[in-house]
Amino acid sequence: MSTEIDREALLRHVDGDKDLARVLSRMFAEQIPLLMVRVRAAIQQREEAPLSALLHRLRGSLATLGGLVAASGTREIERAMQQGNWAEAEALAQSLEGTISLMIVELGDLFPP
Repeated sequence: MSTEIDREALLRHVDGDKDLARVLSRMFAEQIPLLMVRVRAAIQQREEAPLSALLHRLRGSLATLGGLVAASGTREIERAMQQGNWAEAEALAQSLEGTISLMIVELGDLFPP
């Protein structure tokens, strides 16, 4: 049973094309570590505009892959940033990374090579 991925939402985004879902899943797994490094750096440097842009990009990727809970986590980080609560933003980003790690495993299980 899926815990991090809404499989139906993912398949809707790719018009049921499981091969495309597999390719997108692999690309996500390859690219997400660098994106999260950039998110953490923007939080540590208190850079609101870059962080907002990164979170927007991340939210889109997560939603496309059916990671709706994780996508909502990006909104929580943005809320904390807007309130000036950078410590909370950092803690939320760490939590999001854990959720994303689970997503990557689950995507690999759903769409093996």
